[in-house]
Amino acid sequence: MKDFDFVLASRNGLDLLTISARINLGIILAMSVTGIWGWKV
Repeated sequence: MKDFDFVLASRNGLDLLTISARINLGIILAMSVTGIWGWKV
């Protein structure tokens, strides 16, 4: 039972990591795009 709980917890942790990574990537991409537009303008 504890092993199963550990697997669920680790899976939830990985999901949170992937979600935060996607959000960070989106922010970085948005910043780079706005930076490029700033350079062009």
